[in-house]
Amino acid sequence: MATVGADFAGTVTDAQWDSPGLPAYLGLVPKTLLCAVGFAAIAVAGWHRRSIRGGAGVLLVLAALVAVLLMPHQPTALLGGLALAWAARSPAKPV
Repeated sequence: MATVGADFAGTVTDAQWDSPGLPAYLGLVPKTLLCAVGFAAIAVAGWHRRSIRGGAGVLLVLAALVAVLLMPHQPTALLGGLALAWAARSPAKPV
């Protein structure tokens, strides 16, 4: 991204750089969808196999929803990281 950003900085005006518009956000859609599907799949598989605790599963589902609803990836990464750390720290007890 750094090389693309540096190249764009030399070819666009300040107004275009400040307001990139829809094409710039369309580049984030594949990453957003993959992140949402991945977090939801981990939550469902962990719940189904009883390999993660309920709270971690809820955080993973919340991270999947935030990935779809919010374009910036920082809140999604924070929630997903917390959920995965929780899942790794306190695995569910075997039945």
